[in-house]
Amino acid sequence: MSRVPREVQLGRRLLDHWRKRADDSRVDVIKLKLFITKRCNLDCVHCGIGGAKFDGNDELSTAEVLALWAANPRLQMLSLSGGEPFLRDDLVDIAAAVVEE
Repeated sequence: MSRVPREVQLGRRLLDHWRKRADDSRVDVIKLKLFITKRCNLDCVHCGIGGAKFDGNDELSTAEVLALWAANPRLQMLSLSGGEPFLRDDLVDIAAAVVEE
């Protein structure tokens, strides 16, 4: 049985938290900057990732990323960042789903 990476565990805990509080009027998250990958094909001096090699196995799934978006209906802005988000095969699917909603 494979170990679930810490980042995925934290993302899932955040998702569970938002699901529980989505109808709570005290919660008013309007912006979310989501690092959807650590993968990057560059080695920029200013970046903390710094060309480290990641295989993408520790990323949230497409469904989990979209669930984070959907978990709070008051969310007005979702910024997809990372490493290099364009290295995710599902980036267009994620962006399209967010725009359609």
